[in-house]
Amino acid sequence: MIELCGITKEYKRGERRVCALSELSLKIDTGEKCAVCGASGSGKSTLLNILGCLDTQTRGDYFLNGVRVTKRNMRALRRDVIGFIFQSFELIPHMTALENVQLPLMISGVPSRVRREKAAAALVSVGLGDRMTHYPGELSGGQKQRAAIARALVKDPPLLLADEPCGNLDPASAKEITDILLNCGKTLVLITHDVNAAAKMPRIIKIENGELKNGKTGQE
Repeated sequence: MIELCGITKEYKRGERRVCALSELSLKIDTGEKCAVCGASGSGKSTLLNILGCLDTQTRGDYFLNGVRVTKRNMRALRRDVIGFIFQSFELIPHMTALENVQLPLMISGVPSRVRREKAAAALVSVGLGDRMTHYPGELSGGQKQRAAIARALVKDPPLLLADEPCGNLDPASAKEITDILLNCGKTLVLITHDVNAAAKMPRIIKIENGELKNGKTGQE
């Protein structure tokens, strides 16, 4: 599903070159659920941007779903292969939950009847069947994140990238969201600095100063 081969990412700051990721190699198999865990500044966000086809590496190769990622195909891969879940939900306030979840399908040109059916099914799958006509302001934090997960799932992407999805939630809601993600049937990469959230994932990938410290299992 994911294969990183010698990924290095450098930024230029004035006359200096700052290395955010250094010779990082990693494999994540189809269907795996894993957490990328590290302190602020460790390189998690840079890695997320590369995994999500939002940025390109300075050196190295990235293969996603068997395809080598390039500047030419990264937009299509981002659209067709990846579902994103954010800490701040990123729901549009003046749109209902059903309308928010339809957005990815609308952008792809899916007919209105079909996108309504798919969005409704996605909301039901995360336990929001009775909240479809509610606006984000009428939903709790956990319900907002469920809607955001439904939006990420609605196009049936093989890969979910979740950036601190429980960071704004109370412990009970965080557990519910984690359970949904663990049972979503997708390859899941959870980006977090929270060791408790990471510990719930079957695999923990630790990153420090742009280098992998553990690319295997959290139980080792």
